[in-house]
Amino acid sequence: MVSWWRTCAAAVVCVLPGVALVLGGGAVLVTVLVAVAAAGLAVGWPWLADIPALPTAIVLLVAAGAATVIATTLMPDDGPWLAVVILAVSIPVAFVREIARPRTRDRLVESVSAIVTGLAALAGVSLWVGVARADSGPLVALVAGIIAAIGVMVARPWHGDDAGPAWADCARLTLPMAVVAPVAWVATVPFG
Repeated sequence: MVSWWRTCAAAVVCVLPGVALVLGGGAVLVTVLVAVAAAGLAVGWPWLADIPALPTAIVLLVAAGAATVIATTLMPDDGPWLAVVILAVSIPVAFVREIARPRTRDRLVESVSAIVTGLAALAGVSLWVGVARADSGPLVALVAGIIAAIGVMVARPWHGDDAGPAWADCARLTLPMAVVAPVAWVATVPFG
């Protein structure tokens, strides 16, 4: 049985940035939404991916997520590019985290892969701030959010009654938004 309410909630989260911009909420409101989404993703992703040594994984993802949101907020021109740099710096930190783990190195490759995927998703979420500042941002954000919402409705990421801990739901709700953000941001970048 599919948890329809969780699927609907994820679809609503996907369209929130676009609706906020179309209704005149502005970049500040989208930045607040992005910060909340990044926090939910950073805390929920280790639970969702079942990463060993949860506390250090959460600290790494929260630090990287905060850095990407701050970079895209405070540096409007270079912020989205800095999100990529922060991602590039965070990947070796993920490797060091695994090497420094005091316990056995069970599921080493799985853990590093999950952390890197979470870092990429956090960089994607932070790109919504760049979309919000663009002239075509409201329309692009709304269309991208609708596409992500349709994807959530089709994929239905919750199957069965046991969908995992509540923190994992935070990651499930924001992950589709993270996936479409880079495409939406590229659509707003003036080339030429």
